[in-house]
Amino acid sequence: MNFFVAIPARKNSKRLKNKNILKINNKELIQYSIDIAVKIKNSSVAVISDSKKIIKISKKYKNVDTSYKRPKKFSEDKTSMYQTINDAINWFEKKNNENIDHIILLQPTSPNRNLKQIKEIINFYKRNNLSSLTTISPININNNSILSKTKNGYTFLKKKGPLYKIDGSLYICSKNFLKKYKNFSVENKTYFFLNKNQFSIDIDLNEDFLLAKTIMESNDKK
Repeated sequence: MNFFVAIPARKNSKRLKNKNILKINNKELIQYSIDIAVKIKNSSVAVISDSKKIIKISKKYKNVDTSYKRPKKFSEDKTSMYQTINDAINWFEKKNNENIDHIILLQPTSPNRNLKQIKEIINFYKRNNLSSLTTISPININNNSILSKTKNGYTFLKKKGPLYKIDGSLYICSKNFLKKYKNFSVENKTYFFLNKNQFSIDIDLNEDFLLAKTIMESNDKK
């Protein structure tokens, strides 16, 4: 089973400026994803960007394709990940005259990954002939205080028990799955894999970045 490893990284970010090239331990976030990607066996790696700076950083790595130029129409805030990756897949298939069967999505905003676990998850996906897998992490919150909006106001969460979130660390799916559902994760279709990484962070806001920076720089000193 071969994989197309896609690393999407646009230059404009609405809530946290230039987040894909912010530095932790003197290394840009985009580099953390590339470092993982180039160590995945039986894969081709592509950085999908509209940023000259990000492309310049990516070109320092061998076997990382930066030839696809992310169009402006797929670099907007409203652009879905499906639109971005689907356009890139179509372009690479035409360019290389070959079919892409499975996609691994590594977002630069989840830099605190464990390579050993990533490899284990990919092997799990292959062994079980899955068509979609997404990592999740527990939400550390007392769900007795969780409310949902109703037409008459608010109501307490009916189902009790542990809560989980898609943590952004790893997405894998077949091309057929992505084109059919236009998403990497679909309820009752995707296998949700519990991430063993205690500190998996998806950076979207400045406080997310500061937390990731604190954890990763602290771990680096151990």
